[in-house]
Amino acid sequence: MPDPTARDAASLAVGYQVGDSANWLRASVGLQYRPEEGHHSIGPNQWESHPALVAGGHLSAQWTPLQADFNPRHRTETRVGANLTGGLAFTDGGGSNASGGTHDAGWGLNNGLSAGLGQASLRLGQHFSGELSNTLSYQSEVFINPDIMAAAYGYSTGGSGLYANTGVNGSLHYQNDNWNAHVGGQYLFSQVNNLEATGVNAGLGYQSGRLGIQTQAGMLDSPEGWRLQTRQQVNLNLTDKVQAFGYATQEQVFNDTHGRVNLNAGNQFGLGLRANF
Repeated sequence: MPDPTARDAASLAVGYQVGDSANWLRASVGLQYRPEEGHHSIGPNQWESHPALVAGGHLSAQWTPLQADFNPRHRTETRVGANLTGGLAFTDGGGSNASGGTHDAGWGLNNGLSAGLGQASLRLGQHFSGELSNTLSYQSEVFINPDIMAAAYGYSTGGSGLYANTGVNGSLHYQNDNWNAHVGGQYLFSQVNNLEATGVNAGLGYQSGRLGIQTQAGMLDSPEGWRLQTRQQVNLNLTDKVQAFGYATQEQVFNDTHGRVNLNAGNQFGLGLRANF
């Protein structure tokens, strides 16, 4: 039986940002309810659902120490970014903990799930961007993104090497009146986690007055096979500073053994409100 962990999950999050496009700080907190959280039981391999409530926080920042123009149409920037995520997970009716045991019935802290919610990284990227014509522009980046928690665990257990995602990416962007489109791709030279991947993407958008519509698709390489991720979003500017939005996402995996598989975790929809102060 497949893992239905994310099926029918519901999330709520709020966040705040200060700064500008070059230097900023973001903070957010959120809750997620997973009615299908659980594990496969030993023997018949049946899925045992134990509803879970996850509470977490995310802190991210960016600093741009260098900005330089090659000429009026082409420029480069050095960006340093940091991300820190943590959370706690509570399950009803059982689940694994860090020592391999199980919880008694009733709601309780799940150490096993909570341990997997932490993440910290420090990213250094050199960006290049510019305008090729009045309607066509480009963006590219060479980056290294160390996984701090993976490195700490690896080095403390005798590991060596660079615990980092390293790679290059780039994209072309088209803008003409109300229409916009983009194509892009990324290639990883090394990979330490699944937060980034080698892949390609494309998107199309339309903006008319207060209403904006966007759709995009991407193909990402993963151990399970190529993942097709699609997203649709509608934005409505209620005022000059307040925007309402709704979105839907879908995800499929193309596996050599099982063929095309729909992923419950990638099938999501949501509504939100964004305000700038």
